[in-house]
Amino acid sequence: MADSKLLPPAKRTNLGAQLKPFAEQGELRLQQCSSCQQFVYPPREVCGHCLSGDLSWEVCPAEGQVLARVDLHNSFEPFYAAQLPWVLLSVKLDAGPVVYAHSSSHSGLEDSGSEVETLEIEALEIESIANSGDRVELTLQLDEAAAPVFVAQPLK
Repeated sequence: MADSKLLPPAKRTNLGAQLKPFAEQGELRLQQCSSCQQFVYPPREVCGHCLSGDLSWEVCPAEGQVLARVDLHNSFEPFYAAQLPWVLLSVKLDAGPVVYAHSSSHSGLEDSGSEVETLEIEALEIESIANSGDRVELTLQLDEAAAPVFVAQPLK
């Protein structure tokens, strides 16, 4: 029988797939407009600020502020459903763009015994993850399907 390891969805747009080599190198790069110097995300053909087509992939400052947090408790994607709750963050980078990021400690904890005990520990773990207004640092990483994703970690 074939290996049935669950993987996250790997589908990306052609422009979004261009993030993969930067994730492999551990570099947070976004498109930057040569005309107005604005960082652009999501990846696109022209700058959303000045409509210039002169965009290049540049290193982007990694810090930002959490705008919103969603604790995903249900998913039709088997990979995420097996690891609920899954914390997603909307982060406004200091450089301008807003990105959606996985929390660095998104997955559930190891089974610690009773269901009540496990739920209490998970509630404490989830509560300690970044919330709206918190400062975070982003990294660009490859997920289990080798697709580029943003991961946020609270600043200390």
